[in-house]
Amino acid sequence: MKKASKPTITKFMQPYMSKDSDGEFISEENAKKVMSEIIMEFENAYAGIEPDKLGIRKFIVKSISTRNVFFSTNVR
Repeated sequence: MKKASKPTITKFMQPYMSKDSDGEFISEENAKKVMSEIIMEFENAYAGIEPDKLGIRKFIVKSISTRNVFFSTNVR
């Protein structure tokens, strides 16, 4: 298992990302798939979908111990 960091998670997430005129996002299907892959691939990270302060659904990867955000993007 690898140690998670912002650069390693960002690189890991690139194949799952989509892009349109509004910017990068992750599809609902890819978000669900990558959640379990992150747990298996990285020793100190977990992922989930949660709303931000404005109610926009976000896919977020956080540190298990410190809760620092390694990666965040919109879910569509």
